[in-house]
Amino acid sequence: SLGKALTQRPEDYIDLAEWGSEVSGVAEEGWLRVKDHYLPFTLNGAPVLKPTGEEGTFKVDKDSLKVCGGLRYTHVKGAEDKECGTARWGGRVLGRDEGDGWVRVGYRFLPKRLNGTRVLTLTKPAAQGKAKARAKVKAKARAAAAGAGAGGEDGADPVEDRLFDICKEIQSNRPVVQDGAVVTGNLRWFVVKMLEVAKTASHWEHAWVQLCLLEEHRKAVSIEMVRLFMDFMVGLPQERIRPVSDALAYLTKGQRIKLGAMEEAINLHLPGTLRRCPSAWQLLSCLLVHWFPRPKGYGWGWSRVGWSWMEWWKLVERVTGALAAETAFEAICGALGQMEEYEDGKGTYEHELWNECRLATLREKLGLLDAASDSGVTAAEAAAAGAPSSGAEEASEVAAAHLE
Repeated sequence: SLGKALTQRPEDYIDLAEWGSEVSGVAEEGWLRVKDHYLPFTLNGAPVLKPTGEEGTFKVDKDSLKVCGGLRYTHVKGAEDKECGTARWGGRVLGRDEGDGWVRVGYRFLPKRLNGTRVLTLTKPAAQGKAKARAKVKAKARAAAAGAGAGGEDGADPVEDRLFDICKEIQSNRPVVQDGAVVTGNLRWFVVKMLEVAKTASHWEHAWVQLCLLEEHRKAVSIEMVRLFMDFMVGLPQERIRPVSDALAYLTKGQRIKLGAMEEAINLHLPGTLRRCPSAWQLLSCLLVHWFPRPKGYGWGWSRVGWSWMEWWKLVERVTGALAAETAFEAICGALGQMEEYEDGKGTYEHELWNECRLATLREKLGLLDAASDSGVTAAEAAAAGAPSSGAEEASEVAAAHLE
């Protein structure tokens, strides 16, 4: 049922409104007054009272709750906060019971009940001894290394269990921010452990939420995390580069790491990483493919409101500007090659987003970079210099070969 019909005080539940039933009343500031009682129009941010077409009559509907990603965090108890993130249904969080119907998770809050229905249940006592907890983590690690069957004896997901243990260790013993400064050692531990365990975008997004970062620390942690990802690539076999790139892409596409912070981190740290790991340009190639505008559900790329080919191209110009012209050329061509791979061999020139004008822009860019490859200049310097004074046609032909 829709929790319970309410009196003027939300904590005074006195009756139930069954799912699927119809109710009639008067709308008053986000609530529907039904005689002397009240029902909310939204629950956990999802609409639960839907107009039937008859004035003042609504259907009590829970379909929107089924697609709601989870239980919403809030910065202020009792307030709606769409930008604060969600705790996934069926997942686990580490927090402290405030004793007033709310659980504090870092600097945010989760309600123990939604409109009268319990949605948070204590699963592990907070007083569990550290030695016992560590022994349990080690036992799980040994079981995973031995190839223990998924789910174990209690049917739990071993990946989810390990993610929970990583987040618990970070919150309890390894904070990534202390006294306003990023603790690089703890953040490195987090990145290494997550790369061992995480398999999907939701794993990374959920773990990021559990870092419990204040907004004022988010950018610094993001930039340092990107640097650590790049450090991790040094000496990494080529086949492992793409999973590392995927993890960073998950965090940006899920808007955990903001695109501006990612861009700044790339310009700050990728040139240095390339000196130690010349193949690190492949990281940028993978990210450019992940960020390429594609419709929702396409299978690759990024569906985002306001995100277009032009915005993507501006980003390409900015994140390759500090690289050597030759490296920028390789990174862009590498991205085009991956796009062709995802399209089952379909050439770049056949993509619907690549009209003649855009293809001409791409050819010109690659021609400039190719012509400047032996000069030691950066991509930005090559672009500022304009078309090469000699060999322009030859360079454009070389670039065109990467498009067809």
